[in-house]
Parts: sequence; C-alpha cells; structure tokens
Amino acid sequence: AEAGLHLHQHATHVQSIRQHLKAYDEIAKKHDLGELRWTFTHADGIDEAAIEHAKRLGMMIAAQSRRLIMGADFSHPLPLIDFADPPLKQLQQSGIDWGLGTDTMTVAQANPFFTLWWSITGKAINGEKLTEQVVDRTQALIAHTRANARFLFREKDLGSLEKGKLADLLVLDRDYLTVAEDEIRQIKPEITMVGGK
Repeated sequence: AEAGLHLHQHATHVQSIRQHLKAYDEIAKKHDLGELRWTFTHADGIDEAAIEHAKRLGMMIAAQSRRLIMGADFSHPLPLIDFADPPLKQLQQSGIDWGLGTDTMTVAQANPFFTLWWSITGKAINGEKLTEQVVDRTQALIAHTRANARFLFREKDLGSLEKGKLADLLVLDRDYLTVAEDEIRQIKPEITMVGGK
C-alpha cells in the first residue's frame, strides 16, 4: 500500500477472506484501498457480511467459473474446506465492483462464452446445476468487459464501445442477448478486432 501497488489477493474461502479483511482494516487507516483497487480473486463462498466489509474498504471482487468443467467433483485441495461458487447475484446486488473471468488453463477453459453461460445458468458443462447465484445476460456481459477494465486501470480506453476508446470488439455468429440460454456457450466470433484492426 505504501508503494501504491495494486493487490490481487487469491482468496478461496470466507474464513481466509475475513482474516485478510481484518488486516486490511488496519492498512486502510493509512491508505485508500479503493484508490489502489485492491481485489479478492476467486472469492469462492464469500458471504454477504464479507462482501459488505470489502465494499466499505473500496475493494473489488474478481469471480471465476472454476467449477465449470468438473462440476460438484471440483474440490478444494484442503479437504476440510467446503468449496462453493462465488455468489454472483449477491455481488451484483451489493453494488461492489466485480468482474467475471475464466480462471483459464488451471481448472477452466479460455472461451468466455462458457463463463458467460455458467454465470447466467449456474450450470457445469455436464448440465449439473451448481448454484442459484446467477446474474442476467447484461450483468454478465458488463462483468466480463467494462467491469474488468477497472481491474487493469484501463476503463478510459477499454471495456466498452465509446468514442475515444480502443475498438476492441467481436462480431458474433448469433445474438448473445436473444439466443436460448444453452446456445450461449456455442457462440463463435466471426470477426475479432483489436485496436480497430
């Protein structure tokens, strides 16, 4: 905090999140954590009290679809810790800044349309219902684009299609906002533009 660094803290259980929050309370007496955009990543099983605590500190939450592939078989390496999905609906309703990602190459895959589908349906790839903590299509899309630009301190040039921002966009083979929910994970880009090229 004294060096002005952004902290992206890996946090996979509400008990560890509470421990971090206790320490962050002390740090926040001297430093504005909201200005530094300190973040919990994963936040699996974070509860409402911890979300509100993090929000008071100005923190952000980076949520991922870690159980997408393995479903209920995905477990924490520490056997005493129950694993849960991040409560996307609670994050959205709380008003805390949060973003959505894939956690790719470790436990998930890189295709954002699978993560969007998971966040809307609460299902694993095998169709197993994992959670009722879901968001709507617009909320999921914002979390995967515009909201994520804030984690990079790049909201002035990334994350949305606006004058003065980089023209990073996809032309899709179907309409994300209107296709059947189970088609969302089948969406493919027909054109990809980065910086307008």
